[in-house]
Amino acid sequence: GNQKRKLSKINVITLGSMASALKNPIDSKAVKATGKQKTLQIFSTEIFPFFSEQKNDRSILRSLIENYPAETKSRKKIVEWLEDAYETCLTDSKVRQFINTKNAEYVSSLDPKKNVKYKKYLNTLQFAKSVKVIVVDEGHHSGGDVSYNTLLSFPNAQYKFAMTGSYDTNKELQTQRMKGLFGDVIATETNNNMIGRGVSADPTINIIKIKGTLDLDESKGEDKDYLLVVKKGIVENKERNEVITQVIKKMNDLKKPSLVIVGRVNHGEILSNMLNDLGVDNVFLSGSSSDEERTETIDRFKRGDLGVIIATTIFDEGLSVNEFKALFMVSSTRSPRLVIQRIGRVLRKKEDNSALVFDFADNTNIYLKSQADARLNIYKKEKFKVRYLN
Repeated sequence: GNQKRKLSKINVITLGSMASALKNPIDSKAVKATGKQKTLQIFSTEIFPFFSEQKNDRSILRSLIENYPAETKSRKKIVEWLEDAYETCLTDSKVRQFINTKNAEYVSSLDPKKNVKYKKYLNTLQFAKSVKVIVVDEGHHSGGDVSYNTLLSFPNAQYKFAMTGSYDTNKELQTQRMKGLFGDVIATETNNNMIGRGVSADPTINIIKIKGTLDLDESKGEDKDYLLVVKKGIVENKERNEVITQVIKKMNDLKKPSLVIVGRVNHGEILSNMLNDLGVDNVFLSGSSSDEERTETIDRFKRGDLGVIIATTIFDEGLSVNEFKALFMVSSTRSPRLVIQRIGRVLRKKEDNSALVFDFADNTNIYLKSQADARLNIYKKEKFKVRYLN
């Protein structure tokens, strides 16, 4: 953390930090080189990595001579270097000495600051090679390009485990990548089982139907413009926002600490202002909120000095606050992963082990209704208690 590294037998590292540390600071993306320096750069980034394991160096050298694509002037020159080395370097150690010398020649031609970064990069590669076991939290992200490629950078990690509470098998690429990284699922647990065992709170899904019509010109196809539908049907829907804020106020009056998750920043600002007008103390947090502001807000909430937090999707993951007793899902989604993650914010074990979830089921547009129906099916599949308030 804070640009400092302290390695031990067990290390906690974000995949984002690891991905950043694994970026080669002297490759063609980071350094613009020409002439001989360009040739050395290509050698450093395309040839040097093959000789990292310190074994069979002459065999690797011969294979590169036979298969390396000499498609440019620089690469033709590299093949000449390799052929000369094969003739003169008759042992593995001599080959390695030649490879290291060429790489050092390129590194020494760089700005000293790049040298420092490159040493850190090499240390990171050595660390990655030393890792034998990897345990990944929020494992569903492993299917994304950055996380997937980062996890492939641990060549000696014989054991990889992933934990996730929102594994969406409908995402084929994500599923295949996770299977490639971790193998088959070895253990599953359901919300219903954890609720029955008293490990998780027992949620009641309170569905409030939103009816009416939206000010959309069907002749212009506005009713099929999803972004416009969300703007008019969710974000700027005055009647809907009034219903939401009145229910939030009621929960606040009943001393039910509440989390409100919005999908758009301007929606969070609108709801926050409306709650202020109702005399409900609240804080709106978004991606632009500082770490200090987030920490202070959560601390106030835990002390009981604040009853309502409105947040964008920054609170979808990585938040553990037992004090949340009511969740307001005021954006529209059909994603099982997002729905389960968001409900998970209030499933932390509590004194009475119960929680309230408010879902605003929109019947004002075909897209919004379809999403509301999909969420209802998710609740039924998870065996949550569902009741309709209107």
